[in-house]
Amino acid sequence: MFRSAVHIKGYYRQHALQFLPCRISRSVHVSSALVKCFETESCTTQISEYASREVTSAIIDFSVGQPSPRLLPIERIRKATSDRLAESTSNLLLQYGPRQGYPSFRKELASFLNQRYLGHVVTPDSLMTTAGVSHGLDLVCGCLAKPGDIILVEQPTYFLAKRIFECNNLNVESVKTDASGLDTEALEEMLEAWPAHVRRPRLLYTIPVHNNPSATTLPPARRLHLIQLAHKFDLTIIADEVYQMLSFLGSEECPVPPLRHFESIYMQGNNKSQHCPSKVVSLGSFSKILAPGLRLGWVEAGQEAMEKLRSDGVINSGGCIAPLSCGIAHSLLQMGSLQEHLDACVRPALEAQCLALSTAIHEVLPAATFLHPQGGYFLWLQLPEKVRDARELLKHAEKNGLGVKFTPGEACGGDANFARLCFAFYSPSELTEGARRLALAVSTFPTALNDSTQD
Repeated sequence: MFRSAVHIKGYYRQHALQFLPCRISRSVHVSSALVKCFETESCTTQISEYASREVTSAIIDFSVGQPSPRLLPIERIRKATSDRLAESTSNLLLQYGPRQGYPSFRKELASFLNQRYLGHVVTPDSLMTTAGVSHGLDLVCGCLAKPGDIILVEQPTYFLAKRIFECNNLNVESVKTDASGLDTEALEEMLEAWPAHVRRPRLLYTIPVHNNPSATTLPPARRLHLIQLAHKFDLTIIADEVYQMLSFLGSEECPVPPLRHFESIYMQGNNKSQHCPSKVVSLGSFSKILAPGLRLGWVEAGQEAMEKLRSDGVINSGGCIAPLSCGIAHSLLQMGSLQEHLDACVRPALEAQCLALSTAIHEVLPAATFLHPQGGYFLWLQLPEKVRDARELLKHAEKNGLGVKFTPGEACGGDANFARLCFAFYSPSELTEGARRLALAVSTFPTALNDSTQD
């Protein structure tokens, strides 16, 4: 559980989200490209070391938060690499590059983002290349805050972000959420009541779209309210928008523009000068829409923040992050190959996988509740009443060889009776089997184990 502040009582405790049983839509179109993605059902492979575990057919591991091997476009990347290295200037990609990233790549990336971001205008000068969202988050924390500063986070939130905050010697405080995401009314009460003798928060970290783990998307009204609070209380918002482009094709929600778009609306509506410092830094990545192994992402920020990011010691010494990966991504964007892959394969596949898991849980665990995801990677499951602590359920499943794993809610700073399930890695049939194993774990769970977690 993330540390709760003791000096402002009442604003930090996260209560269980009251989700209704899921509504299942069965009108999902399956494209021929998607059929190819699922031709191979076996998913046994070694995943990245940060997760420190091997994926085998013996265990369906819902804690694996990365794309299926079937969604990695090897042939597209091979062609893009070959085309880029065939150019006369390809030797530049094997050298150190400019600190903010190659201008030609940032121009192509800005054009791509302008196509995907629903009216939000991105300029090349507002972009800087990173090694992904995790690197971008570390970079922003290191450059825009000082050791001992306070960063506010949603509760629950992405569980591995906490370690990044700790490495930057930031103090983490939690803000409550509900079924619509970050509770901005509670945030305002918290900031208004903050004691004068206590250091005020410097940063706020949020995942405003298809949240990890809760699957919520922050509504437009709350986005504007959040921007107002950021400017009123001098709070820099770090918007982790890695799932921004992963709305399902059949989503009941219209995709919402990124958070910086709402800052533009706020600036115009309040006659703010264009020289007024931006309070929003957006983090994006190719990891979820292309391939995490490229280690490539971006930061979108205002001029004042960008100057600080460019002066980072690592960037100043080593220059542009991942020049070769920039060149590969540049070719994919120029050819329209990434756009095609994203819309014809990735988004439909994630939708089909989410539907398979949602449908299976609805059938085998009818007492469990969750907000039906409209995109992203995760389903945030409130377990049946008989299971008060997901950690004990996980131990029970492992001890009895039931072949299923997941991320307990408390690891994400959430309530104990929640579990985070990722549907991005496995095929629909494997997800269905995983739900069956999870239901078996629940049905055989000894309620006496709940007593061991009580005070």
